[in-house]
Amino acid sequence: SAPAYGTAEITAVTDAQNVVADVLTDLPYTDATVSWQESAFSEYQGYPRSIALFDNRLLLAGTKKKPQAFFYSGINEYDNFLASTTLADAPFFVEALSDDQSSIQWLSAQRELFVGTASVEGILATRKQDEAQSPENLPIVRWNESMGSAHRAALPMRDSLMCLQRGRTTINMLAYSLERDGYTGEEVSLLCNHLFSSGVQQMAH
Repeated sequence: SAPAYGTAEITAVTDAQNVVADVLTDLPYTDATVSWQESAFSEYQGYPRSIALFDNRLLLAGTKKKPQAFFYSGINEYDNFLASTTLADAPFFVEALSDDQSSIQWLSAQRELFVGTASVEGILATRKQDEAQSPENLPIVRWNESMGSAHRAALPMRDSLMCLQRGRTTINMLAYSLERDGYTGEEVSLLCNHLFSSGVQQMAH
């Protein structure tokens, strides 16, 4: 039979095995079941820190409990995050693993999907580079630099990406390097760092 889903909002926890909940949409089960999932976004799990639109999907990333998680909506279904199938246009979820699991600070959708955390920067790439990111072609993060980013949007600059470093007093430029066959960072505020000693709040171009 086809899978069936319902949703309920937990209002109280009575013990380790029982809760009180308000049914929001009809639940297919009336008896005890192990087929359930907690919502990815809540006060307990946390809410996404970053957002982007990429390949006709809404992409949310970085919660308190999953600081390096990426949540993809269905294609052209920006409010659908229910990963119930593995079809190419279905929603899906993937989690990156850097050494320190620092939280995602920003996403930037350019020709490629860039990501910055509090300790490293990189791109979300797929093993099958000629196909879009999907449940059948899951993205992986290729970490390129260890500059560390602030929780501020990165700024596209032609073929590069301007990033605010974690302390918000240094500006770095992330650009592709043929020698390294990857992206490298360069401090562009080196000769004028006195201008940013109080901390940059926002950037625009």
